[in-house]
Amino acid sequence: MRQVLLLVALALLAAAGAINQVFGGGQPWSRRVTYAMAATASALVTALGALCVTSPALTVSLGDLLDFGQTSLRLDQLAGLFLTLSGSLGVVISLALASWPAHPARAGGRATPAGYLLLLASVTVIITAADA
Repeated sequence: MRQVLLLVALALLAAAGAINQVFGGGQPWSRRVTYAMAATASALVTALGALCVTSPALTVSLGDLLDFGQTSLRLDQLAGLFLTLSGSLGVVISLALASWPAHPARAGGRATPAGYLLLLASVTVIITAADA
């Protein structure tokens, strides 16, 4: 269950990044959809963190990913605490960014949402990295 939550959250962030890169900020709906997906992914990370705090530790092996040796993610109580904190902060910030009006000169910009989505995904993976 916990690895499914992690996978769905990271897949939502990747899908939001794809929407951002295809449609950009020029469409008013694409910015709101991108940040709404980021808020949903952050809510899933928050739920994952709460579940990790109350459950025994779990190690998810990713195998020999990209020939860097054995890669694994560890979902334990400490990671759960930090996932809960970062996920809940991500929900609040994502909802604030979704309602924030875009500046007309930067309406077509793709860098800010893409960087924000990358930040959310990287924080989640770094917190759960077993061999960082």
